[in-house]
Amino acid sequence: MAKEPIKEHLRTILKKMFEGTGLEYSDQYVQTDDWYLNHVWKEEEEKAYVDWLADYLYNNVGARKELMKISGKNKEECKRAAQQFASFFGWTTVERKTKETK
Repeated sequence: MAKEPIKEHLRTILKKMFEGTGLEYSDQYVQTDDWYLNHVWKEEEEKAYVDWLADYLYNNVGARKELMKISGKNKEECKRAAQQFASFFGWTTVERKTKETK
């Protein structure tokens, strides 16, 4: 069964996440199982990404409609959605990975 095509705003959000990895973004790669478990970032990189994503969602009604259950312009909801996205699909943080292996 073919996977659904990546939507415009999701592609923008994922490309931004890939910027710090040295990898080139591709739709095919992010459609593989557990793709987001293959790389790491530092806590400060994750925080900067969450801040960027919250602003992106806040300023783009199309992105909110595509990724959130609500499309209203609410800064707290956008921040919460950005944190959830990073938690579910963001790279593993270096600090978290180190703690888990001890």
